[in-house]
This record gives sequence, structure tokens and C-alpha cells, in this order.
Amino acid sequence: MRALRCSAAPSIWATLTPNLSPRLRAATLVIKGGSVYGPDGPVEADVHVTDGVITGVEAGGVNSGGATVIDARGMYVMPGAIDLLRSIPEGRWGVVTSGSRLLAANRLRHCGLPVPRVLVTADDVAHGKPHPEPYLKGAERLGFEPADCLVIEDAPAGIQAARAGGMKVIGITSTYTADALEHADAVIGKLGQIRITANEVGKLRVEAALRL
Repeated sequence: MRALRCSAAPSIWATLTPNLSPRLRAATLVIKGGSVYGPDGPVEADVHVTDGVITGVEAGGVNSGGATVIDARGMYVMPGAIDLLRSIPEGRWGVVTSGSRLLAANRLRHCGLPVPRVLVTADDVAHGKPHPEPYLKGAERLGFEPADCLVIEDAPAGIQAARAGGMKVIGITSTYTADALEHADAVIGKLGQIRITANEVGKLRVEAALRL
């Protein structure tokens, strides 16, 4: 891998302009710890930074010129997220997001979280939240009926989408107040309030402690 010319920001996102090679076209790169990561892992790229702003990204001998940058500093894993995911059997959970697939996958990797087999993004649907299509597609890909799915949401539009799809919803006050999430079936303040266990036939039981 070439030396990374990125001394200003320790961790940033660069959405490349479309004149790069087809493999990297319209990709989102994560620039972290002196290395550049694309959707499939490390890539060879030179990133030129001036005063903390990306002025060019060069890959495959082609310079993209300017790039759209999303600063990833301050991005963090919500307390309780890792333990919650570890408590759910593999293949029984997914992510439904309004962002792009590349951005969502790279954000998960950046935070050290697994990228699930079921990842429904804006690239996969014709109608975003609050339309139920994203969550209905997620349920379908998981192989479960909507009524057997539970959604954890931090936004009113997502709660509306899940409810319209016939799913139960736990709202979490990480972005909005409890009042704004009033249409959820339950509202919590942190993920550690959720406990998931499985019985002998693999059926999951979800308990939400509303007060800790």
C-alpha cells in the first residue's frame, strides 16, 4: 500500500467522485490509522489533505480531484451495543438504515461492529422510512414474518415505518426525547436495558427493563 498523505485527521470518510476505476467508483473509503479501506477491505490509494480537507484521492493512477468528506471523529459505539449483538444468535438480526450500503458497512467496520448478513439500505428500496418497505424487506431477508420481528429505533420516522409494517418497536432516546418516541411499544434510555435469551427450541425472549 502506498504511503497515506493524511496527517490532519486520524479518521475520516471520503466519498469518491465517479471518475475512478469501476471497483472504487462511487465508493466510500475509510481513512484510519494510516491505511485506506474500501468496501472490500484495504485498497491502494493516496489521499491528499490540505488543512484538514481532502483535496484529492488517487487510486489506480487516476486522481479523483475533490472528494466529499464526512468526518468520522466523534463516532462511537453506543454503550451496550456489542453485548446486545452477542446475545442474539447469528443470522437472527439485521440492520435497516436510510444510508447507502457502502456508508453503513464502513461505519460498522469503523466502530468494530460486525456487518450482518441482512443489511437493508437506501440502495435496496424504492420508499424510505416512514414507509414500511425497508423493515418489511429486512423481515423477508431474515426469513421471519413481520409480526415476529422486533425493531429498535431512535427516530419517529423509523418507529412509524416499523409499526406500519406490523412490527413491535422499542424506542431509544439516543437522538430524540421520549415524548417524540411515544408511538413505540416501549421506550428506553440505553441498550443495556434490553435482555435477550433463547429457549431450548431457539425462540428468542426479549425483556426491556424500563427503569434501571
